[in-house]
Parts: sequence; structure tokens; C-alpha cells
Amino acid sequence: MLLDIQPRHRIFINSLITYNFTPNWGIAGGAFYADRDFAPTLAGSYTYFNQDGSLFINLFPSWHFRDGEDDLELFGFLIYKPKINETLSFFTQFTFSTVMEVDFENHLFSYQQLRVGLGIKDWFQTGLGVNIEHFGPESFSTENIGIFIRKELK
Repeated sequence: MLLDIQPRHRIFINSLITYNFTPNWGIAGGAFYADRDFAPTLAGSYTYFNQDGSLFINLFPSWHFRDGEDDLELFGFLIYKPKINETLSFFTQFTFSTVMEVDFENHLFSYQQLRVGLGIKDWFQTGLGVNIEHFGPESFSTENIGIFIRKELK
């Protein structure tokens, strides 16, 4: 069970390959791995870009198939980066995930990551970042606050 992950010894990988059958909607398949627990994954995908490219939203509701102990996950990714001028933009990124048992009886793992800062020439961002993680039904949590540096690859 995913609950056995200790906060300082965890390994968590979730990889999906997506096929979009419309510009916004798609399906995805892949795998979920957490602390020696592997599960094939099936997911839906919703993607949205606004016309000027300042807003990006990506949502993946997923089903992890784990030998009768299946899990459901909702992963989301949002970036908002409106231009201030030709050189600078405001940068906000919010990423979240929640994993529950299929019957919604037990919370297994959740995280939220928030980044707020400035973008320089649409390829480099820096600012303040916050990571919050919650483990298990009692929601044992950890927090991490600091400076982030992000480089966009194009």
C-alpha cells in the first residue's frame, strides 16, 4: 500500500503518454511507481491554452491498477504568465495531485506546489516556491518554502 512511504525515503514517478483526439481532450496510458509499488495507469486528459499563451491548464484524472487495491488520482497543472512588458512577465504555477483508494475510504498521498515570481524574456523564471505534501489517512504533512529558479525548454 502506498501509505508505507516514509517522507524522507520516498520515490514517486508517474509517467503517461497522451493521445489527444480533440485539441482539448485526450486519453493517456502509462505507469505509476511509488516506493517499490508499480501500477499500470489509465487516464483522461484535458488541456487548455488561451490564445496569447499566458494561460495553460492540464488535468489528468487517473486510475492506477494495483492488484485489487486500485487507486484514483487527480493531477493538475496550471501556469499563468501574463506579460508586464517585452522583457518581464508575472509567473504563477500551481501543481497538485491527490491519490485516494477507489472506494474513497482512504487518502493515500497528496501534494500541492505553488510558484509565484517573475519571468524574464519568456525563458527563465524565478521567485518564491511552496511545496506541501500529505501522507495517509491522518494527513501527516511536510512543507517546504524557498526560492525557485525555472528554465523553460523550447
